[in-house]
Amino acid sequence: MNKNSVTLKDIKNSLTTAKAAQDKDRIITVLFRPISYYLTYLLMRVGFSANKTSLLSFCVGLVSITFLAFPNIYTKTLALLCLYIWQLLEYCDGNIARVSGKTSFAGAVIDDLNPIMIKMLMPIALGINAFLSSDRPFVFKYPLEINLVIGFAAGMLYLLSFYYAELSNKIFTAYEGNIKENPIKAKEVSGNSIAREKKCTVLLKIHRIAEYIESFGYAGLIITFLFIILNMHLYLLLLLLVVRTIICTASLSRFLYIAIKYSN
Repeated sequence: MNKNSVTLKDIKNSLTTAKAAQDKDRIITVLFRPISYYLTYLLMRVGFSANKTSLLSFCVGLVSITFLAFPNIYTKTLALLCLYIWQLLEYCDGNIARVSGKTSFAGAVIDDLNPIMIKMLMPIALGINAFLSSDRPFVFKYPLEINLVIGFAAGMLYLLSFYYAELSNKIFTAYEGNIKENPIKAKEVSGNSIAREKKCTVLLKIHRIAEYIESFGYAGLIITFLFIILNMHLYLLLLLLVVRTIICTASLSRFLYIAIKYSN
């Protein structure tokens, strides 16, 4: 479809049934989806593709993280503004891909890398902010360098949880492929995947609940805005640390459980 011939109606109608259903579960969709249609129209009119929009979103996200590291009312305002635009552009690249019918491997990589990098870097920026602002939320004194350590730990916990979740999925996929060629093994599982056993299911639910709270795509961005507006950066950082510890522990436990079961 020619970019210049695309109308607002085309963009709105490009939303698939599955995506619309997913939007109903996303608390912040009302803040982004309606506005994203108009921004998508403008981006397409000036020649932006889905890939370029994803790259622009990533750059805006990095700018927001940079501003977030400085304890200043002006940089904090700019950080929130850029964070909103970053998430808005995340909706726009999907709109463009659907209405144009064009997707690519490079675009998929950028689209996946974008939220991963921002979520990993955000607590590091918050730790720097808390360090520079001498933020101590508790009565007792402690070295401000601990704020930096907490920020780095929260960032690494996100990467680790993502890594263990990917490993679990790879083991599951490989095992499911193997049992199709092995009738004896297929009978052992009796049509019920190990990944759906009670213990594994509980771990997955814990992971998803914690991820639901932390995710920018759901309630997380609203929580982030409120904490930053109220100048409670370190409290937000500590919340991220606790939630991501739960996510990482659940991911690691599920990975070990699946790995041990599948090795038998």
